[in-house]
This record gives sequence, structure tokens and C-alpha cells, in this order.
Amino acid sequence: MKKSILYFFFFILAKTSISQVWTNVGSGLNGFCFDLLKYHSKLYATTTDVNYWDGSTWSTLPPVSTAISSVYSILDFNDTLYVGGKNSLSTSTPVFKYNGSNWITLGGLSSFFGHPSGAFIRTLTSYSNSIIAGGLFNSVGTKTITNIARWDGTKWDSLKSGLNNSVYNTCVHNNNLIAAGDFTKSGSNSTVKYVGQWNGIAWQPINLAYTFKTGGIKPLVSFTNKLIIGNVFDTISSIPMRGIAVWDGISFTSMGNNI
Repeated sequence: MKKSILYFFFFILAKTSISQVWTNVGSGLNGFCFDLLKYHSKLYATTTDVNYWDGSTWSTLPPVSTAISSVYSILDFNDTLYVGGKNSLSTSTPVFKYNGSNWITLGGLSSFFGHPSGAFIRTLTSYSNSIIAGGLFNSVGTKTITNIARWDGTKWDSLKSGLNNSVYNTCVHNNNLIAAGDFTKSGSNSTVKYVGQWNGIAWQPINLAYTFKTGGIKPLVSFTNKLIIGNVFDTISSIPMRGIAVWDGISFTSMGNNI
């Protein structure tokens, strides 16, 4: 999520600040960078591992797990690092906590995330003093939990019926948890389509009068009391969104020119 938001931000910045130039961050990284996080005055970047930049040198934390082929998301929760990624083993959890020297599974081996095509965690967010993990999975341990789960400090649990397909991005806006992805309903509620909000009791659309037309990876961020949603090219109330949609709680507007 944060990586995608940064792409949008830097694209706009480059268009509006002609005097700005790109420079290398050291020698860079060998592989795709999936997520970025500022933590303890260092820049953390996830690839197949967790790397950090101290201002002059790149270093790498110990390997997360042989079961994780890609580290998709990184979160600072209560001054501790957590990561989520892609399972390469069907009986392994894709969420880990760093204890200062090693990575440990969140919930232990009995809390493995399962899915017939391979479970993954794409986004981690802190919400209501819990960790929210979104991705692709239909079970955690022996529980049926679909694509979004909550860690309360001792166990994983569901958010009601969950969401029926992949969750790629999450954020917190006006005390609600916002999710975006390929899902088209929550339980029998088909109004929760591609973008939805959890109010602590149930999943709902962010606007009852409008249903998003496409899913996929939509960056989300709460900014100046507005919800900013990326990769939106829908026409809403006769207004083309042009790539970035802004929801102020009443109506949608488009942010800037075409992207």
C-alpha cells in the first residue's frame, strides 16, 4: 500500500517541481521493492528480505523465513516491526514479528494461513489496537477467515464474514478501516465491492449511492480529513476521476489532471 502511494506522490511531485532530480539511494536493491517504512530514523525496504538504509549504507535484517518468498508489507506497531508476505509452504503463517534478533511467527505454526492457490499477505495496518492483515486466504489455523484478519495480541480472528476475494490495500480513515482489492461482497452483502469500510461492526460501502466498477491495487490514504483512493478511472456523478479520487464524506471529486 505505502509503496503504491509513494509512486503516486513522487509522480505528481516530479510533474510540479521541475527543478527536482532523482538520485540513487546508495547502490539500490537487487530485486523488486514492495514496501517502504521509516522506523527509528532509518528507511526500511522490503524485497525477498527486509533491508534498511541508515543514510549511507544498505544493510539487511536476518532472513524472515524460508517459507516466505517475498515480503510484501512492513508495519511499525507499538514500536515493533511486523511483516507479511507470500507463502511458499502451505502450512506456514505469512506474518512475522521481529524480536530484535530474529523473526517469529505471529500466532505460532498452528496459525498458518491457507488458500488452494497459495496464501499471501499484501497489507498490514494498525486499527483499534490490533494488527489487520489483508491478502488472499480462506483460513487461519482451523478458523474460516476470508482475506482479512485481525490479530488482537493473542489470536487471529475474522472481521465478520470478511471479504470474498483479495485485499491489496488498507488504511484507517475517520476511525473506520478501509480496504481495497478484488472483492465483490462481504458475506451476502454485494454492495461492498472493490472498496469497503469496516465500522467495527460490519462491512459497508463507503458510499451507498455508488459502487466501484473495477478492482485491483488501489492505494489508500487518509489525508486532511479526506479519503484518497488511487487507480480510480471511474466516472462518478458525471465527473471523470482521472486516476485519483477524493471522498470527503459526501461526494467524490477528482484530484488534479489525468494520471
